[in-house]
Amino acid sequence: MGSTVSHLTQYDIEEVQFACDNKFSQAEIVSLYARFRKLDRTQKGFLTAEDLLKLPELALTNLSTRVSRVFENCNFKEFCRLLAPLSQRASADDRLRFLFQVYDVDGDGRVDARDLHIIMHEMTGDNLTPSQTEQIVAAALLEAGAGEGGSLTQEDFVRIFTGHELGLRPIRPPPPY
Repeated sequence: MGSTVSHLTQYDIEEVQFACDNKFSQAEIVSLYARFRKLDRTQKGFLTAEDLLKLPELALTNLSTRVSRVFENCNFKEFCRLLAPLSQRASADDRLRFLFQVYDVDGDGRVDARDLHIIMHEMTGDNLTPSQTEQIVAAALLEAGAGEGGSLTQEDFVRIFTGHELGLRPIRPPPPY
């Protein structure tokens, strides 16, 4: 699946299926590969943040810049793993774990006030004052049970947000081009 491969072998497809915990069918993987190649216009074998922002599923969200940074420079297998939590076969918990990765800005396995400040700024720009942002972040962490100055683990995050839509709807890969 290097940068010069123009097609997928059966082995490649099965490898991606395994890596994505069978969240995509073989036909969907072929379709995603065509999409990946179309986004990778310079045929470098990976997608940059700029390439990822061309995905309609990411471009329409307030967190598109953050998501594209989390997964920039991804190869095809990583691209499929990126989209797997958004597949129709993924569970709500899968989508929440994906969202946790997005919110865990510093990658330390916890969502804390620092992470939420960054996320809030990306979502609202300069529409909130630092004081307003601080109040919202503190209230969110307190309501989530993290306490003042606390943080949320991935398990906490999934438990708290289970049953909430959070705007993460399943996607269906388009038919091959």
